Amino acid sequence: INEAKSPDVTKTLNMFNLQIPKGFQERVNRLRKELCEISREAQLIIDNIGAYLVVEGCGIDLVGPESSEGIPQENDTLLPYALDVMTAPEETHDLTEAILDYDMAGLLSVVTDPANSSGQRVNTYRKLGDYIQISQEGQTAVSIKRELQGHSHQNGPRTYQIAQRIRSLTQVVRMSQPRNLRLVTPDWIYKLPKQEHERLVRMCSKLNLQVMNDLWNMEMWSQELPIEGGNVCGGTNIMRNAVQEL
Repeated sequence: INEAKSPDVTKTLNMFNLQIPKGFQERVNRLRKELCEISREAQLIIDNIGAYLVVEGCGIDLVGPESSEGIPQENDTLLPYALDVMTAPEETHDLTEAILDYDMAGLLSVVTDPANSSGQRVNTYRKLGDYIQISQEGQTAVSIKRELQGHSHQNGPRTYQIAQRIRSLTQVVRMSQPRNLRLVTPDWIYKLPKQEHERLVRMCSKLNLQVMNDLWNMEMWSQELPIEGGNVCGGTNIMRNAVQEL
């Protein structure tokens, strides 16, 4: 629930002849005002499974989930990071565009430069992960780690693990370009316990599937509208709805 009004949602409800009681609308409006008193940046996510408050970098389960798999738990610090991965806009340029495919030294020069943004470094680690995946067909993990360390003069096993983890994460969200990430960094990815990283991947996978499902439903619905009617729900509403269903 965001402070901004959402007329598109009202139009959508009217299209399906849904009757919204006045009392319900009044309660939602009161809740919106109370939410703004907590934080103007707060988000309230409600679905048929539970309710979650996302505020100040923390996701809080308000009612207790019926199922723990893929559902944010109380004080779940992973939820804001999952939202960062899913909603961050793409950056306008890609530092790896001029680097030849599988040029390990070139890719490592990007990820080891602290002046580069987190989004650029994450995207470059993604490409390193692709390189590692192909190299594993003819090399051992030990030799690849040595190669990484030789080109960068940095901890080879650390670079290897970050690249592998970021590759698995970006695959489920279909990330192919740098994104303007605010929270997710390569160092944070590396420090995540193994189980937490796997849970982050599952959480992002679930959210991405919901987005794809919403896009499909919107496409089917828009085909039924008259040409002059247009599509009354934009991409922002689709992402908002998907996050609310997480």
